Amino acid sequence: MTIISVNTLKGRLGPEQRRKLAETLTDAVLVPEVGQFAAAARVGFRVHFVEREPDMMTIGGRLLADVEPGLDVMVIDVAVMDADWHQAVRAVIDV
Repeated sequence: MTIISVNTLKGRLGPEQRRKLAETLTDAVLVPEVGQFAAAARVGFRVHFVEREPDMMTIGGRLLADVEPGLDVMVIDVAVMDADWHQAVRAVIDV
């Protein structure tokens, strides 16, 4: 199973944006991992959205709550079982 975690500021993404991002990220890693697009393979991929308060994320070591308004952070982590992706696939994903 592949797990994609999207960490953002609270309220950064609305439901439609999360739907689109989940589908886009799933397909972005599905194709290299499976070798082709296969809708049936989507079941093996999970996208978790984690929203954080501005005092729980930083840029340059400074809490977002303490820096100028408008700065934004989005961290996307992709976790796969080590055996699932050989080096050629990892190169395509740029992990």
